[in-house]
Amino acid sequence: MKVAIRADASVEIGTGHIMRCLTLATALQFQGSEVFFICKTLLENLEHKIRNQGFQVVRLGGCVAWNHSVDAQATISVIQQYSSEIDWLIVDHYQIGRSWEQLIRPYIKKILVLDDLADRDHDCDLLLDQNLADDRHAQYQSLLPSHCLQLLGIDYLLLRSEFWQTRSQRQNHRQNRCNVAQTLLITMGGSDPSNMTSLVIKALKSINQSLEVRVVIGIGCPYWEDIQLQINAAPQHTITCLHDISNMASQMDWADVAISAGGFTVYELACIGVPSMIIATHPTQIRVAEAMHNHGINYFLGEASGLTVPSLAAQITQFLSDPLHLGAMSIQGQQFIDGLGVTRVIEKIHQLTR
Repeated sequence: MKVAIRADASVEIGTGHIMRCLTLATALQFQGSEVFFICKTLLENLEHKIRNQGFQVVRLGGCVAWNHSVDAQATISVIQQYSSEIDWLIVDHYQIGRSWEQLIRPYIKKILVLDDLADRDHDCDLLLDQNLADDRHAQYQSLLPSHCLQLLGIDYLLLRSEFWQTRSQRQNHRQNRCNVAQTLLITMGGSDPSNMTSLVIKALKSINQSLEVRVVIGIGCPYWEDIQLQINAAPQHTITCLHDISNMASQMDWADVAISAGGFTVYELACIGVPSMIIATHPTQIRVAEAMHNHGINYFLGEASGLTVPSLAAQITQFLSDPLHLGAMSIQGQQFIDGLGVTRVIEKIHQLTR
């Protein structure tokens, strides 16, 4: 099976689109599919990451300003370079909708769209929205063709295999973990455009409890030097800074608790069973963060723009003071998310390919 993926990544839009596509691409490749990426905007170190995992990356040229017709024609030109027809085109891009997909349709067999906004029409055969089910999912009925198969909800989360493997290990050793949180993981996503990592570290200066902290800096974060300055100014904690790591599941398993941006990482933390405080660093993250908070899976601290060092410090202190609640949150997360979503999605892809 031949698969093309159209997705972008930048400091402004984040790396989430590419990372979830990379998870799906890796699983498809493992089962024998030929997969390549088509990207217009892509962080250089992220492109290296994709290539190092054995995938070709084709870069689209042209002007920076978005034009769906120009982008579609450029994508068609790439697709036409292949001797055999593309079986699946996977699209994960907030600016792409039905008009773009209709231009592409004659050149490929099937289209899979990854979306979580439900705010535009699509011409696709398979629609994946892996977020917690809510009223927004019903909107897809009027946005999709009648033949489109919808994969909605957390049963289809595109989690890498390392997360469900680590989840099983944590379940087996839960009774051996200390009741009082002693280790904290901070991860603000691939780019952290508002530098929330520094704000969190500043807030930790007001925490009386001494913590061992690991700060994960994403592949597109430009604030490395400022973060290091804040770490040096918080001597009461033992803080280690990690950059562009490849063992995220292991780092999560190490942590008793976490502070995270509201992107896809919240699902990874919940799957493993790490009680987490969530900050929405983009408006699109609010809905999921609130829904998971309401289900008792994590604690939503609020939008980044509304947080201050004193308010953040107060909420962190309160969160750490209730070990029973942390334990319940860990169990709830693992009950909601089993980590097998990639397998389910690929099964549907193969069903529609036959």
